[in-house]
Amino acid sequence: MDVKTAFLHGDLEEELYMEQPEGFVAQGKEDYVCRLKKSLYGLKQAHRQWYKKFEYVMEDQGYKKTTSDHCVFIKIFSGDDFIILLLNVDDMLIVGRNASRIDKLKQELSKSFAMKDLGPTKQILGIRSKHIDVRYHWMRDVLEAKLLELEKIHTNDNGADMLTKALPRVKFEACCLTSGMEAFPT
Repeated sequence: MDVKTAFLHGDLEEELYMEQPEGFVAQGKEDYVCRLKKSLYGLKQAHRQWYKKFEYVMEDQGYKKTTSDHCVFIKIFSGDDFIILLLNVDDMLIVGRNASRIDKLKQELSKSFAMKDLGPTKQILGIRSKHIDVRYHWMRDVLEAKLLELEKIHTNDNGADMLTKALPRVKFEACCLTSGMEAFPT
């Protein structure tokens, strides 16, 4: 998930003033200044104010921040049902076992912030990630429950060999035949 204009969500605790923006100077009031009502990108306070607003919203939803990292929020529902949210500036990673609970959290966050769902994580903090559907992660259980049949294929009959390593001509032609490819003379 990505928060659009994250630093504009923070509420200021002190009074801050700025010069009138170029092109918006009111005639006859050139010496006036503007009082900021919300945080702006570039303010020293912007990061802190954004985090405080996000922390308030998460705690309002019943999430607790961890003591080891204040950008990790967790909520335990029961037993092994939980959601962990990791916040990195304006990006977040949401992890949990229950997809409907994750969707509900996304909806609640979208009420407070303009959000964009980036879909399943492919990369987080420069580290590649790959999602494996839980149904396929524990294949041993699936095989024991007879939900899937494992068929042994002898190396000589394995058609994938031609795609992974060099083969003798006879074996290559046999693999081409079994895979429906035509071998052209060279």
